[in-house]
Amino acid sequence: MPVQNRHRSIQTYETPKDLLDAIKMQWEIEAFDVDLAAQDAASSKGLEFISPEQDSLATPWPFGADLWLNPPFKNITPWVRKAAEWHRDPGQFYGGLLLMLLPAAVGSNWYRDHVEPHARVHVLNPRITYVGHTDPYPKDCMLIELGVGVELPSFQTWRWK
Repeated sequence: MPVQNRHRSIQTYETPKDLLDAIKMQWEIEAFDVDLAAQDAASSKGLEFISPEQDSLATPWPFGADLWLNPPFKNITPWVRKAAEWHRDPGQFYGGLLLMLLPAAVGSNWYRDHVEPHARVHVLNPRITYVGHTDPYPKDCMLIELGVGVELPSFQTWRWK
């Protein structure tokens, strides 16, 4: 079995501009209102952001806004759980869209419990090369879409580039 370095990898991979531009074009978003997991203002992909010090998992996520989330991949479960809860909240009646970048771990329990029943899934092709890196991320990634009017179930490959 291959050696895995669980929980030892970099957790602050910044989403590349070319992927964000493709997402904004596809979803007709001029700008994300809030980046739910930015490291700082310089790396934020939204007009506003929630920093690690503010703790996005402990902060209410807004409704009626376009939200971006590229969470740390080391422990996805609390992030997808909160996204599913946000999606099911009665406040969601006011609309809004959450787009979340995740590893394409479709065999995981977090995917089964919190993504599959609630989100539209777009597996990304080609693989992503994160900011500051020259090689693509070694695993497939997916973009999940949650919000009012999102057609479920849906699982498709999106050739974003």
